[in-house]
Amino acid sequence: MKWIAFNPDWDAPSLDSLGQKTSVAVAPAPAPAPGREEIKVVVAEDDPISREVICSQLRAWGFAVLVTCDGGEAMEALRAQTQPVLAVLDWMMPGMDGLEVCRRVRASERLVYILLLTARSGKEQMIEGLQ
Repeated sequence: MKWIAFNPDWDAPSLDSLGQKTSVAVAPAPAPAPGREEIKVVVAEDDPISREVICSQLRAWGFAVLVTCDGGEAMEALRAQTQPVLAVLDWMMPGMDGLEVCRRVRASERLVYILLLTARSGKEQMIEGLQ
């Protein structure tokens, strides 16, 4: 197997749909106000590359990220929180999947905001995820 180097020129302007040069700058989020805690986000993703992309962006936005690799670890992290949190869950993970984490969180009646990530696109799967 031959590895191909990926070294994009991140500072080069990109082209919009009309071929005009554009540039996008993303500023980091400001620090939380004194006396306020950072918002905690539990990320459960078994793919290491996807996990790193998600966590890096959340940190850049100023969130405190709790990294987990599967649903079981995510449930442990969520149970340990005393404040409302956000959970970013992959649907398909080994062991307990993101859908089962959603069901257990709902049964616990704790305040957790959930984003369920999936590559599934069927109508039935969308309905299942929303239930």
